[in-house]
Amino acid sequence: MNAESTSAPRSRPSVLRRMLSAAAAIAVATFLALLGTGTSYALWNGEAVVDASSVSSGNVGLTINGAAAYALTGLDAERLAPGRSQAASLAIANTGTTRLSVTVSGTEVLAQSNSLAGFLTASLVPAADCAVATFVPAPLAGFTTTAAPVVLEPGETRQFCLAISLNAAAPPAAQGGGATFAMAINAVQVR
Repeated sequence: MNAESTSAPRSRPSVLRRMLSAAAAIAVATFLALLGTGTSYALWNGEAVVDASSVSSGNVGLTINGAAAYALTGLDAERLAPGRSQAASLAIANTGTTRLSVTVSGTEVLAQSNSLAGFLTASLVPAADCAVATFVPAPLAGFTTTAAPVVLEPGETRQFCLAISLNAAAPPAAQGGGATFAMAINAVQVR
């Protein structure tokens, strides 16, 4: 029995030593692998300093005949008769620092007498086409130019003609009538 009892305790420490040796070998191999990876990783890193910079935003500005809100003058309504038109000049300017896409986004009739507004049409064309014969009128209420925007560069001013026409079929009841309207000119930044 002495031989058996001495051999059993000796085999357990050998197994334990082998396991510890294997674990130590795996730990050393993992450490070396990570050490090699860390060295490779460092080869791909770099750093640089960026000098101080400033960033500023642009701004949007639009004027009509030099004003942000312009009361239309130059239309001689006294001479507006069925089938005739009157035109007024508008200078639309981009006073901001970004390009603008400009349209008439809507026209609203604010007041009227003798149901005149229903017989009025409007047109907005470049000043070069200011001859009233070149206008293609659209109903005043709800008049827009959104299908044909005009792009204005920063600081650019363009001349336009706004024509108001009275339908040739306007009834005698519209005679002596009046209409007050507001026209919204919309400007959107263009990239």
